[in-house]
Amino acid sequence: MVDWKWHVTSLVAVFLALGIGVVVGTTIVGDQAVLNQQSSMLSRLEADVSALRETNARLRLEAEEARKALQHAQAFSKDILPALLADRLAGINIALVAVGGPPPAGLEEALTLAGAKLTSSTEFNPQRVPWPTLASSLGYRLTIPPERVATTVGRHLGECIALGGEGKGGPVGQGFKEGWLRREGEYGAGAVALVIVDGSREVRERLTLATLLSLAGYWRTSRGPVIVAAPGNTVGLRPYEEIGAVTVGGLKHPWGRAAVVAALAPPP
Repeated sequence: MVDWKWHVTSLVAVFLALGIGVVVGTTIVGDQAVLNQQSSMLSRLEADVSALRETNARLRLEAEEARKALQHAQAFSKDILPALLADRLAGINIALVAVGGPPPAGLEEALTLAGAKLTSSTEFNPQRVPWPTLASSLGYRLTIPPERVATTVGRHLGECIALGGEGKGGPVGQGFKEGWLRREGEYGAGAVALVIVDGSREVRERLTLATLLSLAGYWRTSRGPVIVAAPGNTVGLRPYEEIGAVTVGGLKHPWGRAAVVAALAPPP
């Protein structure tokens, strides 16, 4: 928001300067009233430009102060995070699914600090899924809605994470083979909670969202809690809340990662 204000004030200052130039460059002879009017206009324009400069300087100072405050808050949060998280998730096995790339830095560390065991970490890259080819390989007719294919992928992924196996002969096995699914850790290792890191642009695409909702829905009904976390805000995560998942924002900050742990922790 502050950067936007800088741009606006800078543009206004430029136009005011151009206005001054036009007025100064206009020569009117023999009309004292017009000359007086021009002089008054110049004074007002100069005052406006001076005020804009002061506003711009104040906004820059506020932005610098906000940046320093954020740095202090992040450093403080990072320092106290181990004490806040210690043993909050002791003995709890957790599976992680990240969309569009690896999970944000610090999430796995926060879960480990809390005493949880991360049984598996799966990376789902939806932009690489060949949906038409995938539908054909699963034996679906062309008249089948593509969302049904996405739902199948999500449920099969949930079953593999929960029950084990490589998903050979199904969409998960095909995903590993084609590279739109990657995994670290072990499936079927007793995970009782699922953390989905979404927040990417791809998750707004209907087939990707259908896949993840199917995954979250399967896990909610057959295994346990589902936490859906976004690096930024939770805008766009409402569909997950409608199926009973807990949504958390600010995952790129220490307090966001602490919120994930708090959402997973058993009641005191």
